[in-house]
Amino acid sequence: LHHHLLASAAAAADRTNITPLQVGPRVVKLLGSMVLSKPAAERENSILAMWHKIVNTLQECALQPQASCDHDYEDLNVEHAQLLVYLFHSLTLMQKKSVLLMTSNAIIKVVETLGINDRKRAMTLAPHQLMLTTRLMLLLEYLMRHLYDAPQTLLQQIEWNLVIAPGLAQPSAETGAAGSKTTTESGLLKARIYCEVPLIETSYRRLTQDESSMRPRFYALTNAEINNQENPKFDGLACNFVLGTPHKLKYPLLLDALLALLNSACVCDNPQYHASPAALSAAHYCFQTAWRLVISMPPATPHMDKLQAGISAELPSPLPLHAIIWAPRADNKKVFNPWLKDALVKQGMYTQYAENLLAGVSTSCDNIKYTAWLASETIKHLKQNITPSGLPSLLDVISCDAALVRLKVCLADSAQASEAHQFMPDLLDLLETVLDCCRLSAGLELAPLMECSSNQAEAAVGAAP
Repeated sequence: LHHHLLASAAAAADRTNITPLQVGPRVVKLLGSMVLSKPAAERENSILAMWHKIVNTLQECALQPQASCDHDYEDLNVEHAQLLVYLFHSLTLMQKKSVLLMTSNAIIKVVETLGINDRKRAMTLAPHQLMLTTRLMLLLEYLMRHLYDAPQTLLQQIEWNLVIAPGLAQPSAETGAAGSKTTTESGLLKARIYCEVPLIETSYRRLTQDESSMRPRFYALTNAEINNQENPKFDGLACNFVLGTPHKLKYPLLLDALLALLNSACVCDNPQYHASPAALSAAHYCFQTAWRLVISMPPATPHMDKLQAGISAELPSPLPLHAIIWAPRADNKKVFNPWLKDALVKQGMYTQYAENLLAGVSTSCDNIKYTAWLASETIKHLKQNITPSGLPSLLDVISCDAALVRLKVCLADSAQASEAHQFMPDLLDLLETVLDCCRLSAGLELAPLMECSSNQAEAAVGAAP
């Protein structure tokens, strides 16, 4: 193993600031042991170098139009990612800050270079680009949630995946106490434990029957559950760093990049990928991860200004999705309002101005008129972006669905329902479009059956005496 590790390091040395991403559990364990055995200063430098190389490799490989032919650079496996975030906690606070800002800037670089804010360009993203960009988002999500302390679940995962599962030790009575299930449904010990993304992973395996690719292919690095009735569970120092260091990270650009990554849903509109489980699963994974960050990261001041502008604002897709979430939160005086004010102040806004901005957002958005306008905007986007197949774009369907659900909730307040009358023409337009799509979908479903029936009829005629 030691020889293999040295050989890998020598090979990586030929590529400036690039390192293998896919590393087996035994090599990962040896790597971790070697790093942790060093004196403090040398250990910190080694960990910083690891982070710089991993983030740079993810960034550079994501920018390539073709996936790497070298298996080692194809993707970041879960054991390697877990070790990376585990070693992160051996850094000093300022070193952690530099890693957080570096990871954030890498996401911005990938999105801007690939032009993912353009839906047409996002539609053509390759599966490896989606996967590697999502790995960067997973690292950012972990750092935002656990900058200061490692969660107990990570320590359990490290012990199981690098020591117990390879057969180097037996599980102790405390092993399963941290929350991760260590046995399968059939009672067998798991080969590895991690934060699962079960729906995507299971669907991918079922559709591809792929036994050769990395397992798991779809994972998270922290608990992905979000309570929409509470403030996002982010580390306070992490928020301070991303919001209040404009000379090293332009926070509005980071949020714009995360919003642009919602365009990953447009990959599903690309006919080239309709029969590709790898592309569709990667798009789902990327969208899901970006969405968790979009609804958890504090809004940037330019986005709050758009909300304050109300129905006079320009909200190109996918901004309506952002508005659907954050407009109601800005009016929540008990939970979100104080948290949002604090975030605006950390971005450099005076306290009084932040309070006035939130009051303006509440005035502009906390009414049925704004909610109906937002629903109308999503319907217009849907009708303007009908794909060549005749069906609407998936991203517009998601936005429209969210806006209509929000409107339905608001209409439950009968006192305001009469103010939504201007929404009716757009609703009728939507119904017309939906009916057209239903007819088209039914035709697509029936076409193979009709062709089969026609062939059978021709065969019967041909066989007749």
